[in-house]
Amino acid sequence: MIEYVTKYLNLSYYLVFNKLFWGDKMKKTNNVYFIVGHHGIGKTYLLDELKKKFEILHIDTGPLIRKIYQEQTNGKITIAEWVKIKEAEYNNDFTNMVLCQYMEDDITNTNSIPIFITGNRSMDGIRYIANYFGFDGRIKIIYLDAPFTLLKTNYIGREKINITDEEFRKILDKEIQSGINNVKEYVLNNLDACWYCYKKDNNSKIYMSLEEELLNYNSSERGFKI
Repeated sequence: MIEYVTKYLNLSYYLVFNKLFWGDKMKKTNNVYFIVGHHGIGKTYLLDELKKKFEILHIDTGPLIRKIYQEQTNGKITIAEWVKIKEAEYNNDFTNMVLCQYMEDDITNTNSIPIFITGNRSMDGIRYIANYFGFDGRIKIIYLDAPFTLLKTNYIGREKINITDEEFRKILDKEIQSGINNVKEYVLNNLDACWYCYKKDNNSKIYMSLEEELLNYNSSERGFKI
Protein backbone atom coordinates (compact mmCIF):
# COMPACT_ATOMS: atom_id res chain seq x y z
CA MET A 1 0.00 0.00 0.00
CA ILE A 2 2.86 2.39 0.86
CA GLU A 3 4.48 1.67 -2.49
CA TYR A 4 1.16 2.33 -4.27
CA VAL A 5 0.60 5.67 -2.51
CA THR A 6 4.20 6.74 -3.10
CA LYS A 7 3.85 5.99 -6.81
CA TYR A 8 1.00 8.43 -7.25
CA LEU A 9 2.30 11.06 -4.87
CA ASN A 10 5.49 11.10 -6.89
CA LEU A 11 3.40 11.39 -10.04
CA SER A 12 1.67 14.47 -8.61
CA TYR A 13 4.99 16.29 -8.44
CA TYR A 14 6.32 15.08 -11.80
CA LEU A 15 6.09 18.42 -13.58
CA VAL A 16 7.70 20.37 -10.75
CA PHE A 17 10.51 17.85 -10.39
CA ASN A 18 11.34 17.90 -14.09
CA LYS A 19 11.33 21.67 -14.30
CA LEU A 20 13.59 22.03 -11.25
CA PHE A 21 16.04 19.20 -11.85
CA TRP A 22 15.97 18.40 -15.57
CA GLY A 23 15.32 21.73 -17.25
CA ASP A 24 16.28 21.59 -20.91
CA LYS A 25 17.32 17.92 -20.61
CA MET A 26 13.67 16.89 -20.59
CA LYS A 27 12.85 15.56 -24.06
CA LYS A 28 10.28 17.64 -25.91
CA THR A 29 8.45 17.01 -29.13
CA ASN A 30 6.24 18.91 -31.53
CA ASN A 31 5.22 15.75 -33.34
CA VAL A 32 2.18 14.81 -31.23
CA TYR A 33 -1.38 15.21 -32.51
CA PHE A 34 -4.73 14.74 -30.81
CA ILE A 35 -7.54 13.32 -32.93
CA VAL A 36 -10.96 14.16 -31.49
CA GLY A 37 -14.49 13.37 -32.65
CA HIS A 38 -17.75 11.77 -31.61
CA HIS A 39 -18.33 8.02 -31.44
CA GLY A 40 -18.74 6.68 -34.96
CA ILE A 41 -16.66 9.30 -36.73
CA GLY A 42 -13.95 6.79 -37.70
CA LYS A 43 -10.84 7.86 -35.77
CA THR A 44 -9.36 4.36 -35.63
CA TYR A 45 -10.20 3.72 -39.28
CA LEU A 46 -8.45 6.95 -40.25
CA LEU A 47 -5.29 5.97 -38.40
CA ASP A 48 -5.37 2.44 -39.80
CA GLU A 49 -5.41 3.96 -43.29
CA LEU A 50 -2.50 6.26 -42.49
CA LYS A 51 -0.51 3.35 -41.02
CA LYS A 52 -0.60 1.68 -44.43
CA LYS A 53 1.64 4.42 -45.83
CA PHE A 54 3.38 6.04 -42.88
CA GLU A 55 5.18 4.99 -39.73
CA ILE A 56 3.05 6.44 -36.97
CA LEU A 57 2.22 5.59 -33.35
CA HIS A 58 -1.40 5.51 -32.18
CA ILE A 59 -2.20 5.83 -28.46
CA ASP A 60 -5.87 5.34 -27.56
CA THR A 61 -6.48 6.58 -24.02
CA GLY A 62 -9.82 4.74 -23.75
CA PRO A 63 -8.49 1.15 -23.85
CA LEU A 64 -5.40 2.29 -21.94
CA ILE A 65 -7.37 3.59 -18.95
CA ARG A 66 -9.47 0.39 -18.97
CA LYS A 67 -6.26 -1.66 -18.94
CA ILE A 68 -4.95 0.32 -15.95
CA TYR A 69 -8.29 -0.11 -14.19
CA GLN A 70 -8.14 -3.90 -14.64
CA GLU A 71 -4.54 -4.04 -13.42
CA GLN A 72 -5.38 -2.12 -10.26
CA THR A 73 -8.78 -3.57 -9.37
CA ASN A 74 -9.09 -6.96 -11.12
CA GLY A 75 -12.63 -5.85 -11.92
CA LYS A 76 -13.73 -5.98 -8.26
CA ILE A 77 -15.37 -2.57 -8.59
CA THR A 78 -16.75 -0.71 -11.60
CA ILE A 79 -14.52 1.65 -13.53
CA ALA A 80 -16.74 4.57 -12.48
CA GLU A 81 -16.32 3.60 -8.82
CA TRP A 82 -12.56 3.26 -9.27
CA VAL A 83 -12.23 6.71 -10.83
CA LYS A 84 -14.44 8.28 -8.14
CA ILE A 85 -12.39 6.72 -5.33
CA LYS A 86 -9.05 7.72 -6.84
CA GLU A 87 -10.10 11.27 -7.65
CA ALA A 88 -11.32 11.70 -4.08
CA GLU A 89 -8.08 10.18 -2.74
CA TYR A 90 -5.71 12.17 -4.94
CA ASN A 91 -7.36 14.85 -7.09
CA ASN A 92 -9.62 15.34 -10.08
CA ASP A 93 -6.68 14.93 -12.43
CA PHE A 94 -6.10 11.31 -11.40
CA THR A 95 -7.05 9.75 -14.75
CA ASN A 96 -4.92 12.25 -16.68
CA MET A 97 -2.00 11.67 -14.32
CA VAL A 98 -2.07 7.90 -14.57
CA LEU A 99 -2.54 8.01 -18.35
CA CYS A 100 0.53 10.22 -18.71
CA GLN A 101 2.59 7.87 -16.61
CA TYR A 102 1.65 4.90 -18.76
CA MET A 103 2.20 6.86 -22.00
CA GLU A 104 5.58 8.19 -20.94
CA ASP A 105 7.80 5.54 -22.54
CA ASP A 106 5.93 5.70 -25.84
CA ILE A 107 6.06 9.48 -26.09
CA THR A 108 9.55 10.17 -24.77
CA ASN A 109 11.32 7.22 -26.43
CA THR A 110 9.75 7.34 -29.89
CA ASN A 111 12.24 8.38 -32.54
CA SER A 112 10.46 11.44 -33.89
CA ILE A 113 7.68 9.56 -35.69
CA PRO A 114 4.25 11.19 -35.51
CA ILE A 115 2.23 10.23 -32.43
CA PHE A 116 -1.56 10.36 -32.64
CA ILE A 117 -3.53 10.35 -29.39
CA THR A 118 -7.24 9.52 -29.42
CA GLY A 119 -9.80 9.22 -26.63
CA ASN A 120 -9.64 12.74 -25.19
CA ARG A 121 -12.90 14.66 -25.21
CA SER A 122 -12.00 17.74 -23.18
CA MET A 123 -9.51 20.58 -23.51
CA ASP A 124 -8.57 20.10 -19.86
CA GLY A 125 -7.35 16.56 -20.58
CA ILE A 126 -5.55 17.60 -23.76
CA ARG A 127 -3.84 20.52 -22.03
CA TYR A 128 -2.84 18.30 -19.12
CA ILE A 129 -1.09 15.82 -21.42
CA ALA A 130 0.55 18.64 -23.42
CA ASN A 131 1.84 20.30 -20.23
CA TYR A 132 2.96 17.04 -18.68
CA PHE A 133 5.21 16.19 -21.60
CA GLY A 134 6.23 19.76 -22.35
CA PHE A 135 5.17 19.66 -26.00
CA ASP A 136 6.89 22.34 -28.05
CA GLY A 137 4.74 24.89 -29.83
CA ARG A 138 0.96 25.01 -30.12
CA ILE A 139 -1.36 22.12 -29.25
CA LYS A 140 -2.22 20.33 -32.51
CA ILE A 141 -5.70 18.86 -32.72
CA ILE A 142 -7.46 17.19 -35.64
CA TYR A 143 -11.22 17.45 -35.11
CA LEU A 144 -13.36 15.07 -37.16
CA ASP A 145 -17.02 15.99 -37.59
CA ALA A 146 -20.00 14.41 -39.34
CA PRO A 147 -23.82 14.58 -39.44
CA PHE A 148 -25.81 12.74 -36.78
CA THR A 149 -27.15 10.09 -39.16
CA LEU A 150 -23.68 9.08 -40.32
CA LEU A 151 -22.33 8.90 -36.77
CA LYS A 152 -25.23 6.70 -35.71
CA THR A 153 -24.93 4.40 -38.74
CA ASN A 154 -21.21 3.91 -38.17
CA TYR A 155 -21.68 3.36 -34.44
CA ILE A 156 -24.32 0.67 -35.05
CA GLY A 157 -22.08 -1.01 -37.59
CA ARG A 158 -19.08 -0.99 -35.28
CA GLU A 159 -20.87 -2.12 -32.13
CA LYS A 160 -23.21 -4.48 -34.01
CA ILE A 161 -26.23 -3.27 -32.05
CA ASN A 162 -29.48 -1.54 -32.91
CA ILE A 163 -30.32 1.67 -31.05
CA THR A 164 -32.84 4.45 -31.48
CA ASP A 165 -32.03 8.05 -32.30
CA GLU A 166 -32.85 9.00 -28.72
CA GLU A 167 -30.46 6.39 -27.32
CA PHE A 168 -27.65 7.52 -29.57
CA ARG A 169 -28.27 11.17 -28.71
CA LYS A 170 -27.72 10.24 -25.06
CA ILE A 171 -24.32 8.81 -26.02
CA LEU A 172 -23.42 12.01 -27.85
CA ASP A 173 -24.76 14.10 -24.95
CA LYS A 174 -22.29 12.40 -22.60
CA GLU A 175 -19.46 13.43 -24.90
CA ILE A 176 -20.81 16.98 -24.98
CA GLN A 177 -20.95 17.00 -21.19
CA SER A 178 -17.31 15.84 -21.17
CA GLY A 179 -16.39 18.97 -23.12
CA ILE A 180 -16.02 17.81 -26.73
CA ASN A 181 -17.71 20.98 -28.05
CA ASN A 182 -15.03 23.05 -26.31
CA VAL A 183 -12.41 21.09 -28.24
CA LYS A 184 -14.24 21.85 -31.48
CA GLU A 185 -14.41 25.55 -30.58
CA TYR A 186 -10.67 25.57 -29.81
CA VAL A 187 -9.89 23.96 -33.17
CA LEU A 188 -12.05 26.40 -35.13
CA ASN A 189 -10.34 29.31 -33.37
CA ASN A 190 -6.84 27.91 -34.00
CA LEU A 191 -6.90 26.67 -37.57
CA ASP A 192 -3.31 27.81 -38.08
CA ALA A 193 -2.26 24.97 -35.74
CA CYS A 194 -5.25 22.61 -35.92
CA TRP A 195 -7.39 20.84 -38.51
CA TYR A 196 -11.18 20.70 -38.82
CA CYS A 197 -12.41 17.91 -41.13
CA TYR A 198 -16.09 17.45 -41.97
CA LYS A 199 -17.10 14.00 -43.18
CA LYS A 200 -20.33 14.22 -45.19
CA ASP A 201 -20.48 10.49 -45.87
CA ASN A 202 -18.32 7.39 -45.71
CA ASN A 203 -17.01 8.09 -49.21
CA SER A 204 -15.34 11.25 -47.91
CA LYS A 205 -11.69 10.23 -47.81
CA ILE A 206 -10.64 12.31 -44.82
CA TYR A 207 -7.47 10.29 -44.48
CA MET A 208 -6.48 11.34 -48.01
CA SER A 209 -6.68 14.98 -46.94
CA LEU A 210 -4.49 14.25 -43.95
CA GLU A 211 -2.12 12.25 -46.16
CA GLU A 212 -1.75 15.39 -48.26
CA GLU A 213 -1.05 17.35 -45.08
CA LEU A 214 1.58 14.77 -44.15
CA LEU A 215 3.35 15.39 -47.43
CA ASN A 216 2.83 19.12 -47.92
CA TYR A 217 3.36 20.45 -44.40
CA ASN A 218 6.56 18.57 -43.68
CA SER A 219 8.44 21.69 -42.68
CA SER A 220 5.64 23.86 -41.33
CA GLU A 221 4.97 24.59 -37.66
CA ARG A 222 1.79 22.57 -37.58
CA GLY A 223 2.83 19.92 -40.11
CA PHE A 224 3.65 16.28 -39.58
CA LYS A 225 7.27 15.21 -39.59
CA ILE A 226 7.83 11.93 -41.38
